[in-house]
Amino acid sequence: MAILTTGNTFANNDQVTSTKLNNIVNAATWDDPADGVTIEVSANKLQVKTIQTGNIAASAVTTAKIADATTTTDGITDAKLRHSAGLSVVGRGSNTTGAVADITAGSDYHVLRRSGTSVAFGQITPNSLTQWMTSGTAQTTTSGNNIDFTSIPSWVKRITVLFSGVSTSGTSPMQIQIGTSSGVESSGYSSANNVLSAYGVTGATASSGILLTVSTAYQTAANTYSGSFAFSNITGNSWVISGSLATIAAGNIPYSFLTNGTKSLGGTLDRVRITTVSGSDTFDAGTINIIYE
Repeated sequence: MAILTTGNTFANNDQVTSTKLNNIVNAATWDDPADGVTIEVSANKLQVKTIQTGNIAASAVTTAKIADATTTTDGITDAKLRHSAGLSVVGRGSNTTGAVADITAGSDYHVLRRSGTSVAFGQITPNSLTQWMTSGTAQTTTSGNNIDFTSIPSWVKRITVLFSGVSTSGTSPMQIQIGTSSGVESSGYSSANNVLSAYGVTGATASSGILLTVSTAYQTAANTYSGSFAFSNITGNSWVISGSLATIAAGNIPYSFLTNGTKSLGGTLDRVRITTVSGSDTFDAGTINIIYE
């Protein structure tokens, strides 16, 4: 199909002249091959109009043809992304490579977290936290002068020492000491212990550790002690301590030992020791453990 009408038409036996030859081109006109949508004739020439979606071949636009984003207004903008479900993020929830999808938060106070082999919104429970509450390994207190718990993580802010039926071989009061990777510290404590009994109240202080029991009149080899003490980090490497032990002495007399104290360490706490003030009495009964969080 012709797309041009020439400016001169020859008939049989017509004379060929330069004017007629020039007219073939100079006076030619378009037979309008344009579709008027993507191509049009303007000023006697063809020009491209707006390219429509249907004129782009499938998969013709590749990643290389899309500009990288260097500001908030170039590359693929937010407005050019698909719409998402309400209260959702766009991502890949499964442990495979593939298309993204909406990951929706369906309930209040849920957070985006990995659980097994998927990413989704859900609740954070104590069991899913590694830095929540951890028990040490319970130690039977049937021998030795010291009961040590070491390698306590640096993130710990609270330590609870638990006693169940603990007894020693002598009359030296029990105490707790804390320390750093350089060792247990045996001075600089501010500790006060009050004893409550049917006979009234008495007390004692100590700087070598956190005093748990008081004097030979109340700490005897025959007694067993149970209770707990909490160490809480108040700031930096400073700790405050509070807790109690109880025992039932000969004659079915109950005693309660109430302790409060403070200690500032020279570094990060990483160990706890339970011992006696003399350091020479041995443990001969019971169990001690710690919980840290």
